[in-house]
Amino acid sequence: MTPLELSLLLSGAFVAGVVSAVAGFGGGILYLPLVVALVGPREAVPLVTFGLMFSNITRVTIHWKSIVWPLATRYIMGAIPGAALGAVVFVKLPADWITKGIGAFLIASVVFLLVQKENRPPLTRWAIFYPLGAMVGFFSNMLGVVGPMAVPFFLATGIRKQAFVGTMAIGALLMHVTGVATWSALKVISTTTVTYGLLMGALMIVGTYAGNAMLKRFSSRVFMYVVQGLLVVIGVLFLVK
Repeated sequence: MTPLELSLLLSGAFVAGVVSAVAGFGGGILYLPLVVALVGPREAVPLVTFGLMFSNITRVTIHWKSIVWPLATRYIMGAIPGAALGAVVFVKLPADWITKGIGAFLIASVVFLLVQKENRPPLTRWAIFYPLGAMVGFFSNMLGVVGPMAVPFFLATGIRKQAFVGTMAIGALLMHVTGVATWSALKVISTTTVTYGLLMGALMIVGTYAGNAMLKRFSSRVFMYVVQGLLVVIGVLFLVK
């Protein structure tokens, strides 16, 4: 990798950390196209996943006291086996059609959020997070990072800001750890991936702290605008990919 390519990789990692800290998701998806352009799709998914572990560790640490554990536990119990299966499928299955389907889902979810009434009762049937975690875990490690698929469901429970970011982060972290462990067993992750992943992870940690400082200044309304805007951008990226 040339010095210019390395600088793009690392600066992109910093921006991904900022975006993920502010919105609770989305940094990896926005970062993935850049990494694909630099190293190719087969190497990009494990590399971005490895780097995102550090961003999520940081967010979990920062928002530990705000995590809604009953909700997170249900999500995680589905996410871990789903993530392991998705990592296995990743090494064999082209996923263009799934990518476009997720893009359409994300854009539709923004419409869903916009038409919801402010006083609508929050989602209380948290049992849905078992299959949701399994689905997101599977597609996340097969396509790269699709945590935004879960965003409308988490928001529908009524959690916001630090609680939202922390609860999403603990689920994403365990998905990434499961994927990296599975790929390591399948010998997909090389020494080069680990080296670049550690560098990316360091910049994501810095970006996460910078983004967290911004999050504290956002109102709940601004926070929702950021979330919805990212969903649209990410959905379009999926559709045209």
